[in-house]
Amino acid sequence: MGTELKHTMGVGMATLTLIGYVIGPAIFVLPGQLAPSTGPGLFLAYILAVIPAIFACVVTAEVANAFPTSGGGYVAVSRVLSPFWGFMMVWTVIISVGVGVPLLAYGFAQYLAYFIPGLNLTATALAVVVVFTAINMLGITLAEWIQAAMVIEMVLALLLFSAGGLWRGSAHLMTPLLPNGMIPVLIASAPAYLSYTGFMVLAEMSGEIRDPQHTVPRSLALALFIIFVVYVSVPLALTRLVPWSSLGGSLPAVGLAAKVFLPGWAANVISLSALAGAATSIHGVLLIQSRDVFAMAKDRVLPEIFSRVSERFGVPTLAVLLLGALSFAGVLLGQSITNYAIMTVLGFMIIQILVATAMSLLPRRMPEVFAAGIWRPSAAQRVFFNGGLVMLSILFIVIAITQSTVSTLMYLGFVALGAGYYTWRRKVLEKSGYDIAKALRTTKGAAS
Repeated sequence: MGTELKHTMGVGMATLTLIGYVIGPAIFVLPGQLAPSTGPGLFLAYILAVIPAIFACVVTAEVANAFPTSGGGYVAVSRVLSPFWGFMMVWTVIISVGVGVPLLAYGFAQYLAYFIPGLNLTATALAVVVVFTAINMLGITLAEWIQAAMVIEMVLALLLFSAGGLWRGSAHLMTPLLPNGMIPVLIASAPAYLSYTGFMVLAEMSGEIRDPQHTVPRSLALALFIIFVVYVSVPLALTRLVPWSSLGGSLPAVGLAAKVFLPGWAANVISLSALAGAATSIHGVLLIQSRDVFAMAKDRVLPEIFSRVSERFGVPTLAVLLLGALSFAGVLLGQSITNYAIMTVLGFMIIQILVATAMSLLPRRMPEVFAAGIWRPSAAQRVFFNGGLVMLSILFIVIAITQSTVSTLMYLGFVALGAGYYTWRRKVLEKSGYDIAKALRTTKGAAS
């Protein structure tokens, strides 16, 4: 086994991978849950929610510009802030995978159970985790094409629904646009924003992307545009097809609304596309986040065995297997969907804070790296986008904490466990003559 990844992904595949990561099954269900409070103006919540997503995309482009390597976010945080914070970022990623994949796997199982009553949810969720862990271990090319096929089918189904709703729907159902005022729309923009989270992960794939300094920003822009069109047009079509006051609950609102203008079998195809949404997100998590584990293992913060790349398949097999095993354990943990969701949100927001802070401090702490980039954002741009992302992330952390004390305490327990591991690992390495901080200061990115 080697320790280097190959640059194989272009703009098209990177864009599809990112779309599959970001768009999950929530877009098939969440609009139906939000519409009773917002009314037909629900689509405005998704327009507002794209604003923090733009901030995240800009910061991600900064990372890929300065650290065009696998695990770019981790490399940025560990070099600019400290090895400890770099470790805590990836530890957060590991926790997020351990709870995020089970959230998606259970979502997949619950949605499938709508069509197959009596389905064993836990067994189905475990099977989904095993299947996509295996796919990710069999090579980036196979993983890319499976992801691409699922993403294309899902996006086409959602666009078909949107086009049909806009064409066959009734403008009469759109009045009044804001029956309860603008406040419910502002409140709905918070859960709507959670549907946009995940753009920052593309920087972690830079080691397998051709010319990442140019490809990552282009892929971010293209993916954001496509996702924005989907996220705005779906709720707009939904409220033109079905009276907003009749929506609600956990039923697949998009699939039910599709029956207004499509035969039953075609509407079911659109409903089943939610399964593709869950699958592409699970696949994307295992594909992308395993590169953070790979990068940290190359720095020896995690055992070096996780930095080995399969000569046959060209992927960090053991890093993928580690995250697959954690996801499997997460499913067996049997927490509620709400607890999984809150811990996932906490993880994403912490990652955004760490990365945005690192990129804000980059010009001062690593001026040679900042100067070498092909794009050097001004101080005003860094304050606006990086500082803005930090503030928005803190806001969502506060919202998440108020939703569940149990989930927050569980998450803090996992964080404390990680801090304890890092302290132990650093002392072990120091005894063997390896100083993590000194080693990382001397290299732009050991994961290159």
